[in-house]
Amino acid sequence: MSVAVTVTKWGEKQMSTGMNMNKIIGQWIAVIVMALAAGTVGAAEGTWSGVAGATWDTNASNWSGVSGTPWDSVNGPANTAIFTGSPTPSVSGTVYAGGFYVGSGSGTPTTLVISNGTLNLGGGTEWVAIGGKRKGGGGT
Repeated sequence: MSVAVTVTKWGEKQMSTGMNMNKIIGQWIAVIVMALAAGTVGAAEGTWSGVAGATWDTNASNWSGVSGTPWDSVNGPANTAIFTGSPTPSVSGTVYAGGFYVGSGSGTPTTLVISNGTLNLGGGTEWVAIGGKRKGGGGT
């Protein structure tokens, strides 16, 4: 690619690249949008649906809104665990989450008791919300 610069008036310059700059800018914008979208692919919200003392491990058992292994070291750091009511999950091994929300849609108090195992909040944007709005604008 060659660039020619010509002076049309004192201090004003005009560039000619032989390429359509609007097309180049459009392509860069498309690349940036795709890169940003790639960072959010796979992020999910799982709502605890287990009974008292049910096991929370890396798979989707006892959760609604997620499937597969949403709480493993690969998927978990991008996902959100949502707890309503008075859940008492028993963690088996190590589970991973980007954050978790504890609240109720009815405004009644929520108590969360997590026992056993390890809950690893990882991924660089860890967060915990109790009542109010959860990350992404949801919540009560």
